[in-house]
Amino acid sequence: MKQNHLNLVLAGAVLLALGACASKKPAASDAAAIEDRGPAAPAAAPATEAPVARADSGAGSDAGASAVDDGSGDVAGAPSARQIFFDLDQFTIKPEYQGVVQDAAEFLKSKPKVRIVVQGHTDERGTSEYNLSLGQKRAEAVRRALGVLGVADDRIDAVSFGEEKPMAECHDESCWSKNRRADIVYQAR
Repeated sequence: MKQNHLNLVLAGAVLLALGACASKKPAASDAAAIEDRGPAAPAAAPATEAPVARADSGAGSDAGASAVDDGSGDVAGAPSARQIFFDLDQFTIKPEYQGVVQDAAEFLKSKPKVRIVVQGHTDERGTSEYNLSLGQKRAEAVRRALGVLGVADDRIDAVSFGEEKPMAECHDESCWSKNRRADIVYQAR
């Protein structure tokens, strides 16, 4: 009886271990389903940017002035560089984009009435679940970097759009590299 009980426990442990390893992995024939970890050339920041709210920039306005949306799609004085591009299957901020994060942090610290949404994006390859997760990791990486630079966490939202809002819509590396990004969207409070 004791041996049967031990066999059942061992069989259960094996099944539990196999179940834990059963996460969906892309098949070798589905190489485009997951982004490669190889190095990629840095993408130039495209001219198209996400729409944002506009702040009141009247003369004599101080750092705490309230921001209002006038429909022009910009927060007065906000840094113009608002996109951080990532390598394949990566969510580490590359050195060439540290300045974008630094500029955003400095601006936010000088304008307490402005907040941001960091929107994480991926290219079209991979499952929806994978892309949403990777997009969230990219947005969170930017949020954490801003926090390290002194921006209060309650002023930053991090969201993922995965592959749903591509900047470029062709189906090759020239577009995929533009879609692997995080957008910083400034908003008035």
